[in-house]
Amino acid sequence: LHIRPVQDIAYGEMSPAVRHASSTFVNVVINGLSSHGARPHLGVNAIEAAAVAINAITAIKINPIIPWSCKVTGIKGGGVAPNIIPDKVEMIVDARAQTNEAMTELLEKLRRAVTNAAAALGATAEVTTPGGVIPAAEYDDELTAEVTECIVEVVGEEKKVEVKPVPETEKVCKPGFNSCEVPEKPINVEEEKEGKKVCKPGFNSCDIE
Repeated sequence: LHIRPVQDIAYGEMSPAVRHASSTFVNVVINGLSSHGARPHLGVNAIEAAAVAINAITAIKINPIIPWSCKVTGIKGGGVAPNIIPDKVEMIVDARAQTNEAMTELLEKLRRAVTNAAAALGATAEVTTPGGVIPAAEYDDELTAEVTECIVEVVGEEKKVEVKPVPETEKVCKPGFNSCEVPEKPINVEEEKEGKKVCKPGFNSCDIE
Protein backbone atom coordinates (compact mmCIF):
# COMPACT_ATOMS: atom_id res chain seq x y z
CA LEU A 1 0.00 0.00 0.00
CA HIS A 2 1.07 3.57 -0.68
CA ILE A 3 -0.62 6.72 0.63
CA ARG A 4 -1.19 9.37 -2.05
CA PRO A 5 -1.79 13.14 -1.72
CA VAL A 6 -5.31 14.50 -2.21
CA GLN A 7 -4.29 15.88 -5.62
CA ASP A 8 -4.01 12.28 -6.86
CA ILE A 9 -6.66 10.35 -4.97
CA ALA A 10 -9.38 11.68 -2.68
CA TYR A 11 -9.57 10.62 0.95
CA GLY A 12 -11.09 7.17 1.29
CA GLU A 13 -10.57 6.18 -2.34
CA MET A 14 -8.28 3.40 -3.53
CA SER A 15 -6.60 2.54 -6.82
CA PRO A 16 -5.01 -0.76 -7.83
CA ALA A 17 -2.18 1.10 -9.62
CA VAL A 18 -1.15 4.74 -9.28
CA ARG A 19 1.52 4.79 -11.97
CA HIS A 20 4.58 5.75 -9.93
CA ALA A 21 6.99 7.76 -12.07
CA SER A 22 10.70 7.28 -12.57
CA SER A 23 12.86 9.63 -10.49
CA THR A 24 16.45 10.39 -9.61
CA PHE A 25 18.74 13.01 -8.12
CA VAL A 26 21.50 14.09 -10.49
CA ASN A 27 24.77 15.43 -9.11
CA VAL A 28 26.45 18.03 -11.31
CA VAL A 29 29.98 19.28 -10.66
CA ILE A 30 31.24 22.17 -12.79
CA ASN A 31 34.99 22.72 -12.79
CA GLY A 32 36.42 26.08 -13.82
CA LEU A 33 39.74 27.81 -13.19
CA SER A 34 40.50 29.96 -10.19
CA SER A 35 42.08 33.41 -10.58
CA HIS A 36 42.16 36.77 -8.85
CA GLY A 37 39.09 39.00 -9.15
CA ALA A 38 41.23 41.66 -10.78
CA ARG A 39 42.22 39.20 -13.52
CA PRO A 40 38.97 37.36 -14.38
CA HIS A 41 40.16 36.75 -17.93
CA LEU A 42 42.83 34.42 -16.56
CA GLY A 43 40.27 32.15 -14.94
CA VAL A 44 37.00 30.36 -15.71
CA ASN A 45 34.18 31.36 -13.40
CA ALA A 46 32.40 28.16 -12.39
CA ILE A 47 29.42 30.10 -11.02
CA GLU A 48 28.89 31.83 -14.37
CA ALA A 49 29.15 28.45 -16.08
CA ALA A 50 26.59 27.07 -13.64
CA ALA A 51 24.22 29.93 -14.49
CA VAL A 52 24.47 29.07 -18.18
CA ALA A 53 23.97 25.38 -17.35
CA ILE A 54 20.82 26.14 -15.33
CA ASN A 55 19.36 28.09 -18.24
CA ALA A 56 20.18 25.15 -20.51
CA ILE A 57 18.40 22.77 -18.12
CA THR A 58 15.25 24.90 -18.09
CA ALA A 59 15.28 24.84 -21.92
CA ILE A 60 15.07 21.03 -22.09
CA LYS A 61 11.99 19.74 -23.89
CA ILE A 62 10.56 16.25 -24.25
CA ASN A 63 7.12 15.05 -25.40
CA PRO A 64 4.57 17.19 -23.49
CA ILE A 65 2.06 14.33 -23.50
CA ILE A 66 4.23 12.60 -20.89
CA PRO A 67 4.40 14.13 -17.39
CA TRP A 68 8.00 15.04 -16.52
CA SER A 69 10.08 17.65 -14.71
CA CYS A 70 13.74 18.60 -14.37
CA LYS A 71 14.83 21.35 -11.97
CA VAL A 72 17.84 22.46 -9.95
CA THR A 73 17.13 22.04 -6.22
CA GLY A 74 20.56 22.72 -4.74
CA ILE A 75 23.71 24.70 -5.59
CA LYS A 76 26.99 25.41 -3.77
CA GLY A 77 30.07 27.31 -4.93
CA GLY A 78 32.54 30.07 -4.11
CA GLY A 79 32.71 31.56 -0.65
CA VAL A 80 36.44 31.19 0.05
CA ALA A 81 37.08 34.93 -0.45
CA PRO A 82 35.12 37.63 -2.28
CA ASN A 83 37.98 38.45 -4.65
CA ILE A 84 38.59 34.93 -5.97
CA ILE A 85 37.10 33.64 -9.22
CA PRO A 86 35.44 30.36 -8.12
CA ASP A 87 36.71 27.21 -9.76
CA LYS A 88 34.03 24.74 -8.62
CA VAL A 89 30.25 24.57 -8.32
CA GLU A 90 28.14 21.64 -7.16
CA MET A 91 24.48 21.33 -8.12
CA ILE A 92 21.68 18.86 -7.49
CA VAL A 93 18.99 18.30 -10.11
CA ASP A 94 15.68 16.59 -9.32
CA ALA A 95 14.51 14.69 -12.43
CA ARG A 96 11.22 12.84 -12.86
CA ALA A 97 9.37 11.22 -15.77
CA GLN A 98 6.23 9.11 -16.10
CA THR A 99 7.89 6.44 -18.26
CA ASN A 100 11.30 4.82 -18.27
CA GLU A 101 11.83 5.74 -21.92
CA ALA A 102 11.14 9.39 -21.12
CA MET A 103 13.58 9.30 -18.21
CA THR A 104 16.32 7.90 -20.46
CA GLU A 105 15.73 10.72 -22.93
CA LEU A 106 15.57 13.33 -20.17
CA LEU A 107 18.87 12.27 -18.58
CA GLU A 108 20.65 12.28 -21.94
CA LYS A 109 19.39 15.78 -22.72
CA LEU A 110 20.33 16.91 -19.21
CA ARG A 111 23.88 15.57 -19.59
CA ARG A 112 24.23 17.19 -23.01
CA ALA A 113 22.81 20.54 -21.84
CA VAL A 114 25.08 20.81 -18.81
CA THR A 115 28.22 19.60 -20.59
CA ASN A 116 27.82 21.90 -23.57
CA ALA A 117 26.82 24.89 -21.44
CA ALA A 118 29.92 24.52 -19.28
CA ALA A 119 32.14 24.03 -22.33
CA ALA A 120 30.82 27.27 -23.83
CA LEU A 121 32.57 29.14 -21.01
CA GLY A 122 35.68 26.96 -20.95
CA ALA A 123 34.60 24.84 -17.99
CA THR A 124 33.97 21.11 -17.71
CA ALA A 125 31.05 19.27 -16.13
CA GLU A 126 30.64 15.93 -14.38
CA VAL A 127 27.11 14.49 -14.38
CA THR A 128 26.37 11.47 -12.19
CA THR A 129 23.44 9.69 -10.53
CA PRO A 130 25.07 8.19 -7.42
CA GLY A 131 21.77 6.92 -6.05
CA GLY A 132 20.77 5.29 -9.30
CA VAL A 133 17.47 5.81 -11.10
CA ILE A 134 14.17 4.63 -9.63
CA PRO A 135 12.24 3.04 -12.51
CA ALA A 136 8.66 3.91 -13.42
CA ALA A 137 6.04 1.35 -12.50
CA GLU A 138 5.05 -1.21 -15.11
CA TYR A 139 2.06 -3.09 -13.76
CA ASP A 140 0.92 -6.62 -14.48
CA ASP A 141 -2.62 -6.58 -15.93
CA GLU A 142 -3.73 -9.77 -14.18
CA LEU A 143 -2.44 -8.62 -10.79
CA THR A 144 -4.03 -5.18 -11.26
CA ALA A 145 -7.38 -6.84 -12.00
CA GLU A 146 -7.06 -8.99 -8.88
CA VAL A 147 -6.28 -5.96 -6.68
CA THR A 148 -9.26 -4.14 -8.25
CA GLU A 149 -11.56 -6.96 -7.15
CA CYS A 150 -10.16 -6.74 -3.61
CA ILE A 151 -10.74 -2.96 -3.49
CA VAL A 152 -14.37 -3.34 -4.59
CA GLU A 153 -14.89 -6.09 -2.01
CA VAL A 154 -13.41 -4.04 0.85
CA VAL A 155 -14.47 -0.41 0.19
CA GLY A 156 -17.06 -0.72 -2.57
CA GLU A 157 -17.27 0.18 -6.24
CA GLU A 158 -17.84 3.89 -5.51
CA LYS A 159 -14.44 4.18 -3.78
CA LYS A 160 -12.50 2.53 -6.60
CA VAL A 161 -10.39 4.82 -8.77
CA GLU A 162 -9.72 3.69 -12.31
CA VAL A 163 -6.13 3.15 -13.38
CA LYS A 164 -4.88 6.02 -15.50
CA PRO A 165 -3.51 4.80 -18.85
CA VAL A 166 0.09 5.46 -19.81
CA PRO A 167 0.11 8.32 -22.36
CA GLU A 168 0.46 7.25 -25.96
CA THR A 169 3.48 8.73 -27.69
CA GLU A 170 3.75 6.91 -31.00
CA LYS A 171 1.52 9.19 -33.04
CA VAL A 172 2.41 10.04 -36.65
CA CYS A 173 1.54 13.66 -37.32
CA LYS A 174 1.27 15.58 -40.54
CA PRO A 175 3.01 18.95 -40.76
CA GLY A 176 0.89 21.77 -39.38
CA PHE A 177 -0.65 23.06 -36.18
CA ASN A 178 -2.75 20.56 -34.22
CA SER A 179 -2.61 17.94 -36.97
CA CYS A 180 -2.48 14.95 -34.62
CA GLU A 181 -5.31 13.07 -32.98
CA VAL A 182 -5.52 13.28 -29.21
CA PRO A 183 -4.64 9.93 -27.57
CA GLU A 184 -7.52 7.89 -26.17
CA LYS A 185 -10.52 10.26 -26.25
CA PRO A 186 -10.76 14.05 -26.55
CA ILE A 187 -10.68 15.96 -23.28
CA ASN A 188 -12.98 18.71 -24.53
CA VAL A 189 -16.22 18.35 -26.45
CA GLU A 190 -17.52 20.61 -29.19
CA GLU A 191 -21.23 21.24 -29.09
CA GLU A 192 -23.62 22.50 -31.73
CA LYS A 193 -25.96 25.20 -30.49
CA GLU A 194 -28.16 27.32 -32.72
CA GLY A 195 -26.03 26.53 -35.74
CA LYS A 196 -22.87 27.92 -34.10
CA LYS A 197 -19.92 26.17 -32.53
CA VAL A 198 -19.84 26.49 -28.76
CA CYS A 199 -16.65 25.36 -27.06
CA LYS A 200 -16.17 24.27 -23.51
CA PRO A 201 -13.16 25.72 -21.60
CA GLY A 202 -9.86 24.10 -22.38
CA PHE A 203 -6.82 24.41 -24.60
CA ASN A 204 -7.55 23.85 -28.29
CA SER A 205 -11.13 22.77 -27.61
CA CYS A 206 -12.41 24.14 -30.96
CA ASP A 207 -11.39 24.07 -34.56
CA ILE A 208 -9.68 27.26 -35.69
CA GLU A 209 -11.63 28.99 -38.45
